[in-house]
Order: sequence, then C-alpha cells, then structure tokens
Amino acid sequence: MASEDESIQAAKAALQAGDFAGGLAEAERMLASDPADGEALYLAAVACRYLERRDEARAFLDRLHAAMPEYGRAWQEAGHLARAEGKPAEALSAFERATRYNPALTASWRAQKALQRERGAPNEAAAARAQADRIEALPRELVAVMHHLHQGRLLRAEEFCRHY
Repeated sequence: MASEDESIQAAKAALQAGDFAGGLAEAERMLASDPADGEALYLAAVACRYLERRDEARAFLDRLHAAMPEYGRAWQEAGHLARAEGKPAEALSAFERATRYNPALTASWRAQKALQRERGAPNEAAAARAQADRIEALPRELVAVMHHLHQGRLLRAEEFCRHY
C-alpha cells in the first residue's frame, strides 16, 4: 500500500500528464481511507473539472471548503470551475477569496485581471496584473515559502527560507 505522500504524488503526476481519470482514481483511493483529506479533495475537484464532471467537482469543493475554509487553492479551483460554467461574477468572487487566503496564487491574480477587464474595470485589472507580476518576479523559493505559510506549514516554510 502506498503512503499518503506517494499517493498524492501519483495523483499529481497523473493530472500533470493529462491522465485526469487516473488522477481522480488515485484521489478517490485516498478519500476512501480519509474522506476529509484536503489534498485528495482538491485533486479530485481538479480532475473532475478537467473531465467536465462539474457537478462532482462542485461536490468535492463543497466538502473541501467545509474541511478547510481558508484553503486558497480550493477557492482558486472554485474560480476555475465557475469560469468553466460561464459564471464570471462567481468566478471573480472565488479568485478574490483565493488571493485573500493565499496572495501567492498568480493564476488567481491573472484570472482576476481578465475578469476585471471583461467587466470594464481597468483599474482593478491593472492592480491584479501588478500583483501577479510582483509575485512572478520573486525567486521561486520565496514563492514556495509564501505558499507554505498560507497553508499553515510553518516548519516547511522555515526550511525553505533557511535553505534560500
């Protein structure tokens, strides 16, 4: 039986390779032993969105929001899902929430820029673009530190800082 870290890595690798069904299967295996596993819920939601199984993606996100209400990546995924469903106002709200909980999520800043531009708010679009540009200009190690800090992984963030 694979360890939890190995299962997470296997699911991530499957998603990165475009094997969304395989990634979903791996996430569901993890959820069978721990139905509130935040990382598995997130990966399952991502896989379902790519498989265009939007109702299932929404159900996984609802469970994830209940388990980890301040998890920025979950709100980012909710934004991607709302955008895929043609709900720009809901998407913008989710992306804004994502960056409130984790300001290092450049995909959320970029999505906000596009959505603000679409709704005719050029100043807000420029501000979102500036935030994304600022984060992308940072060394990747410091961006990783930001992600770990905002996910509550303080020891991991400290390790990255010390190494950097």
